[in-house]
Parts: sequence; structure tokens; C-alpha cells
Amino acid sequence: TAAGALPKLEHLVLSSNPMGDAAGAALVAALEGGALPSLQRLVLYGNRFSAAAKSELEEVASKRGVACLC
Repeated sequence: TAAGALPKLEHLVLSSNPMGDAAGAALVAALEGGALPSLQRLVLYGNRFSAAAKSELEEVASKRGVACLC
């Protein structure tokens, strides 16, 4: 499971990658599953997320208190 994965990671930068909605959904699932419990900032500029995927990422990040720069 994703719970507890990378427990000390505070900043994750995945900018300018060819990630699309499937990758966004995987990130959402991981965050909802408890991965990255210390995450404070998630940087995802320059990817290929749809507006709906960006919105979902921002929502789950907000619920966790994580700044999401999509």
C-alpha cells in the first residue's frame, strides 16, 4: 500500500514531465492512501494534466495541507 511511503519527503518536484491524467490519478490515489505523510509542497508545472485532473490534485493536496503548484 501507499500508506507511509517516503515518510520524510517534504518537497516533490515533478515539473516539465510528460505526465497526463493517468499519472495525476495515481498521485491522487497515493496521497489519499497516506503516501508522503510529511509532504508540504508538490510542484507539477509543465505537465499534460487536464483541467479536471489539476482540480482533483489541488483538492486532495489542500485536504492534506500541501501546497500544490500545478
